[in-house]
Amino acid sequence: MNTTNLTVKTKADARATAVETALTIDWEGMSADDIRALAQQALIVKVQSGWRANGIPEGEQTILATDYKVGARAPRKPADIMSLVGQLTDEQKAALLAKLMG
Repeated sequence: MNTTNLTVKTKADARATAVETALTIDWEGMSADDIRALAQQALIVKVQSGWRANGIPEGEQTILATDYKVGARAPRKPADIMSLVGQLTDEQKAALLAKLMG
């Protein structure tokens, strides 16, 4: 049998108490391509979460899947300055420009 057994903790919202569920995942019928596609979905969600926190880059990006292995911390990369500036309000941009010019 091709299964994985684990315990997951789920909260209804940030303030709720976690409920534990004994989960069995049955991998039967999943090809290597199916598993890669599923992993890719999860990886994209994780990468986008980091971008939201640190600035969303523009253009082409390359990531190393090995940086996101379970239990590994993704390496911190310097935030993209243009993405950070793009998140500022007009007032904040004006203040930044004044400080840079001053």
